[in-house]
Amino acid sequence: MTTIYVLIHMHTPQIIRTNNFGTDAAAFITRALQETGKSCPVVCLPSGMTPLPVYKAMREADCKIDLHYVALDEYIGLEATDERLFSNWLAREILDPLNIPKTQRTIFHSMHDDTEAECTRMKAFLKENPLDIAVIGIGVNGHIGFNEPPSNPTDSIRIVSLCPITRQNNAAYWDGGRVPKQAFTLGLKEILSAKTIILMATGASKADIIRKTFDNPVSETCPASFLQEHPNVILIGDTGALSQLS
Repeated sequence: MTTIYVLIHMHTPQIIRTNNFGTDAAAFITRALQETGKSCPVVCLPSGMTPLPVYKAMREADCKIDLHYVALDEYIGLEATDERLFSNWLAREILDPLNIPKTQRTIFHSMHDDTEAECTRMKAFLKENPLDIAVIGIGVNGHIGFNEPPSNPTDSIRIVSLCPITRQNNAAYWDGGRVPKQAFTLGLKEILSAKTIILMATGASKADIIRKTFDNPVSETCPASFLQEHPNVILIGDTGALSQLS
């Protein structure tokens, strides 16, 4: 049996017992979308192994939801057709199955010859259309999006150099190829501006960083720890990921 541990407003923890992380996390995300009261809320979504069962549950439930997807992060230097682009990965796993039209997808263009202009374009979009919901994962070094340590809440959309541990952990998706050294990311500024943040974490390998995120003092060395200062964070994790929380 899996434990879903939900922290709402960081002050009223609830523990919900469940048999299926994917189904219950999908239900939380779907409900959060509905509770925005908007016909097309602005949402960022994570890639990686953790959300796979969540997206599977949403596909199988044939969720009747609409949203405007904004890329959380993206590698720099890949062709638009490269299947390893996060935007293409998310298109396969959730956006296409939910019939989210391409006109409702605001992404980073990995091969753009002016990367700074890409950052400026994304900043302008989110200034006019701030995130309603940020669904995110977490790296073992505390990054959310690709906000590698040190990062702080004033950091906006920018180009980042990926830490060796991040590139090492992402190497499994590259089949022996070289993981890019740089990426675009939404900054903590944009992520923390979301009205609701849903953080998903699974596996014992995330237990230490989840503890540091929520039990340790806020610090640039653990960018995710700034979630403590947000008024509406929902943490959804399995027993392994949440095993070290006090």
